[in-house]
Amino acid sequence: MSANTAMMPNSCFCAERIPFDQIEKLSITGGYSRFYCTEKPLVPITDNWRKRFCSLADTFKPVLDRVYNFAVRPDDVYIVTITSLPNDTINEANRLQSPRLLKSHLPAMFLPREIWTKKPKIIYVFRNPKDAAVSYFHHWCGMVGYKGTKEDFVQSYINGHVNFNPFWPHILDFWQMRHDSQVFFTSYERMKNDLASVIKDVCHFLDVRINDAQLGRLVNHLSFEKMQNNPSCNHAKEFESLRNAAGRELEQFCFLRRGIVGSHRDELSSNLICEFDEWIDSNLREYNLSIEDFINYSNSAATLNSKLLRDMHSRLKMPNSCFCAERIPFDQIEKLSITGGYSRFYCTEKPLVPITDNWRKRFCSLADTFKPVLDRVYNFAVRPDDVYIVTITSLPNDTINEANRLQSPRLLKSHLPAMFLPREIWTKKPKIIYVFRNPKDAAVSYFHHWCGMVGYKGTKEDFVQSYINGHVNFNPFWPHILDFWQMRHDSQVFFTSYERMKNDLASVIKDVCHFLDVRINEAQLGRLVNHLSFEKMQNNPSCNHAKEFESLRNAAGRELEQFCFLRRGIVGSHRDELSSNLICEFDEWIDSNLREYNLSIEDFINYSKYSS
Repeated sequence: MSANTAMMPNSCFCAERIPFDQIEKLSITGGYSRFYCTEKPLVPITDNWRKRFCSLADTFKPVLDRVYNFAVRPDDVYIVTITSLPNDTINEANRLQSPRLLKSHLPAMFLPREIWTKKPKIIYVFRNPKDAAVSYFHHWCGMVGYKGTKEDFVQSYINGHVNFNPFWPHILDFWQMRHDSQVFFTSYERMKNDLASVIKDVCHFLDVRINDAQLGRLVNHLSFEKMQNNPSCNHAKEFESLRNAAGRELEQFCFLRRGIVGSHRDELSSNLICEFDEWIDSNLREYNLSIEDFINYSNSAATLNSKLLRDMHSRLKMPNSCFCAERIPFDQIEKLSITGGYSRFYCTEKPLVPITDNWRKRFCSLADTFKPVLDRVYNFAVRPDDVYIVTITSLPNDTINEANRLQSPRLLKSHLPAMFLPREIWTKKPKIIYVFRNPKDAAVSYFHHWCGMVGYKGTKEDFVQSYINGHVNFNPFWPHILDFWQMRHDSQVFFTSYERMKNDLASVIKDVCHFLDVRINEAQLGRLVNHLSFEKMQNNPSCNHAKEFESLRNAAGRELEQFCFLRRGIVGSHRDELSSNLICEFDEWIDSNLREYNLSIEDFINYSKYSS
């Protein structure tokens, strides 16, 4: 809101005038404003509501509060879409018998407030914004008398200056609610492609039974061609009245005009299509979404995993952050004994990691307690002579403040995946030592870690399932490993394995010294082999974290497992801790993830950077 925003008397809204040149371009004879809510709406997902607005002609001013305070009935059904114009007046709606079918083009925040408490059903229809804009252009010519260029109209559409816009907040609010039992999200394109399936899905959503004969009649009755000639749909009489009352010549106009999917291709220039594509990408990038996600979404497909999806929140941008978060379902959190929230975190900008493709769909699972620190890590000041030890297993020990105080060269540890490491790593090129471990042994170790550090009381089977599904900190496992595996030949990266260190620690120490350009003699090598053995580290206070664990035990307020940070350290220890069924499940998971790369666990375990 700005200084130009004016309160409306006895209203839940205030208005900010849209610049006159925009109004003139759109052939609006009256005023035109951005309308804002003055109280927090009841919509369950609308954050940052004070900055959210809806563009509308000022003729809507008298009716906005009447709509907002409209008496909703629980058996109402609302059809909501951003394109075209509404047809039901409030008075007509009040006279209708229940159940009522009501239409609106207002965004979620401006719909009747009782919708979010009385929970009527909502059917939300998306349309490709390029086709929607072309349709709206002809609508504006026919209904408003617009005489400007298509280019000017498209620019106004993109800028959110036409009725019921801006486009993306309108769509994304309902997209975030698509798993809610109150909302059915579909697309015009899906209806055109497979109307029968959408009808069946809508009937399921409304708990209405339909037989094949009824379905066939509806498919015929609701086809675009039949609706185009149906007086209840084409609004021919209303348009004729508008033409007579307008006092000016209007475009020859059909309310239902072409209805072709992709019609923008023969109506928009290549420049306008490119501008649309850039606008779409810039608005969807942070959500890791594409137009196809909206077009192809099916509630019925989602019901295959409906319990999981109903509990999941859509990705929400974190304020002033390079990341957005998608909540992990509550039943998973409960199984893992997480007392706070737990999320999948996504990057909102393309990371500098040289090999990360498909980055918008890549995530890292973390407890929400990591939220305040993620950007501090990402923007951490890297030094070229730093050395980073990175591995997916166990937990980090260096805090950012401690790391900043260290003298160079620094040895720093992290368990974050490549995309979430300090971005300067990929420009200043410090050395990275990456340590792999067989995921079966790693999962067993992490299970005991979770019992000891978090207070996990669930079964080993449930924990392993969460591990495989990527629901524990710093996972999913395979993207974490494969990013660094793809960089193993880079002079910046040294890839090794826990198993190789256990099998031949002297060779790994020599390779690391070669990687870091450090000379070492046989006496020094012997002392390091002894000092870095698992048994010596197990009794080393700098490694076993006994004091930290004791502090955690005292602060936890609950009994924790008797726990050693360095517990057994045996290669293949999973064999006497996992059932044969769990081992088989692990083997299938490993094979399904490595098959396309023609890799096996042994490739990671036995890899040596300097072997001939």
